Amino acid sequence: MQIKNKFNPVLAVILLLVGLTSAVCAQDDSWQEKRSRLQAEIERRVQAEVDREVKPEKVALACGLKWPVATPKKRLDEVFAEAEAAHNAALEKEYPSRLQEEIKQEAQRLYGYCKVGDEVTIRTTGKMGHEITGRLQTVTPARIRIANRWVNAVDLDRDTMARFIPEQAQEVQTKYVERETRRLRLRMDDFSRRFRRKTFPGILRQNGYRPLEELNGPEFLHPANWISESDWFADRLFAARQACEQQLAPEIAEEVYTENGFYYDDGTQAWLPVELRPKEESSRPASSRRGGVFDKLKRLFR
Repeated sequence: MQIKNKFNPVLAVILLLVGLTSAVCAQDDSWQEKRSRLQAEIERRVQAEVDREVKPEKVALACGLKWPVATPKKRLDEVFAEAEAAHNAALEKEYPSRLQEEIKQEAQRLYGYCKVGDEVTIRTTGKMGHEITGRLQTVTPARIRIANRWVNAVDLDRDTMARFIPEQAQEVQTKYVERETRRLRLRMDDFSRRFRRKTFPGILRQNGYRPLEELNGPEFLHPANWISESDWFADRLFAARQACEQQLAPEIAEEVYTENGFYYDDGTQAWLPVELRPKEESSRPASSRRGGVFDKLKRLFR
């Protein structure tokens, strides 16, 4: 029995299209895989070049630091605690805690309540004012009698006259204590500001810390505004490497891709095989490297 071969044109077209599609896909996969390999090579070369150009010891020198940059032995909160302890000791030496009690004692001495029979000393007001000492004999709203001498209330200042009236004597003492305590506190606060401003930065720097920026106000007393020199240096080193990488990456990418048959497509902003490049598009000239990398890095730290 003879079998006749029949030609099916539709089936042939379908098979042809499938074959072409597979070939195109295989070709796409091929150049995309190649581009991935090239990108990995670019990244490797960039990092190698950055390692060669950006030396940590040179960056440290440009930052004014000694190499190697040491990590602090104490935490920042520990250093602040030590600085505050030094402040407290100096404050206690300059203004002892007993001063508060001495203010109360002075208030009692100057404005303590005087009752009949107490030995008192007062001073009258005016240009002819003078001291009077003796035993208190009589107290009236208008005048008092000390020993055998009467003194008019108008010849005494208000606080002195208040000593002979219980409620007023306590009020005057309280006001005196409050007033003198405020004055003491102002002097202590001024001492604290001057001491901290003078000593804290030195203590912090001696322990390997530095301000995030130049601080002129009270903000330098906040730990959040200080950083270890090692961390600060790590930030500077990262910035230097990043700047170098940003400069080198486009140049190395262009060199590697063009040598391997790729061109940069502005429309897709991607590197594509030259086979896919439109014929009417003119080739883009390769950009030249301008200046030394390390010369540019040095300008970061001026």
